[in-house]
This record gives sequence, structure tokens and C-alpha cells, in this order.
Amino acid sequence: MKFDDETEREVDLVRRSYRRGTDGFALRGTAGDLEELLRTLPVDEVYLAGNAHKHGDEMQEAIRVCEKYGIPFALPAYAFRLERARPVEAEAISDGYLHYQNVQVMPGQHSLKRLFDILSSAVALWLLLPLLATVSLLIRVSSRGPVFFRQERVGLRGRRFSMLKFRSMVVDAESPPSAASSASTRSTSCPSWSTSCAAT
Repeated sequence: MKFDDETEREVDLVRRSYRRGTDGFALRGTAGDLEELLRTLPVDEVYLAGNAHKHGDEMQEAIRVCEKYGIPFALPAYAFRLERARPVEAEAISDGYLHYQNVQVMPGQHSLKRLFDILSSAVALWLLLPLLATVSLLIRVSSRGPVFFRQERVGLRGRRFSMLKFRSMVVDAESPPSAASSASTRSTSCPSWSTSCAAT
């Protein structure tokens, strides 16, 4: 993405700076399109490689958008030309940028939460196993087709994942219905409470 006042020559310099063998360079709009881009593409971090004097307002708006969606971002570490002075913590700006994020990531806490999620899910599945088996049997007996329905969802930072839930409608129910079809003919005869409680 580029700033509004950047010329084609400046964009071409960035394009040529990409080495061969990488994913290449693709211009996806201007800085004003950042919010729409973050809604549709998974992004790990946003680099705001602009001039604070020229692009201050646009960079400030981009920072607001990144904070709104919880996306880490980086700002240029060197706003002025230095001859002898060096940063005290050189490792913090090894790539020439200061990195920011909304929440401080603590690997220990993240690992502990992941362990808790796995253990609690395993216990819940074990306790609900009789109910899940009963619902599976009801779906299998009441209609033809698979027991589970796969649906795509959007997770953290725009990443897509597949979710499995018990099927509550007949196969191909998402196709355009005919004039003679109704909600009752598109749903399975399995009680709605069973698929609802099992899908949550």
C-alpha cells in the first residue's frame, strides 16, 4: 500500500527492492484502504514506512486502525540522520523499526492457557460423550448424509478455519430452494434442541 502523495517512481523503487525468490510485490491500494484490507486478509504485522513529516496524518490513522483490530505495527526508528550516535538497545530496532502491539505477549501465560484449553475440552468431550453419541445416531437415522457439517469461519487476525458442527438440515440445503420447498422440508427430523446444544 502507498501513501496518497507517493509517485510511481517511489513505488517502483520499493518494487525493485524485493529480492527474487520471495512472494514479490503487490500494490493493494492506498493507506486509506488499510481497514478494508485488514478485514479481508490475514496480516501478522503492519510496517508504516512513511515520513512522519509528510505522512503524519495518514500514519496516525493507520495506527488507529491497527489498534482497533489488534494488529501489531512498526514505525521507523530513525526519523533523523545520525552520524555517531547509536541506539542504547540496538537489538530492539535491529530492522530499523520500533514494534508495537496492543497486548504484551507472555509465552508462559500463552502456553498455560493452551494447556487449560486442551484439558478442559477433553474433559467436556468425555462428559458429553453419551449425549454426542445420541445426537449422532438421531441424525444418522433421520436423514441421509454425513453427521457433521463443515463451515468456514474467520478467527484471529483474519485467519480462516473450518468448524465442525452437527448437521441440522438436509444435504444441499444451502442451494437455492425451489418454490415447493419450505423450512420444514430442508431441516432434518432430528429435534432442533439436540443439534443446537451439540454445536455450541
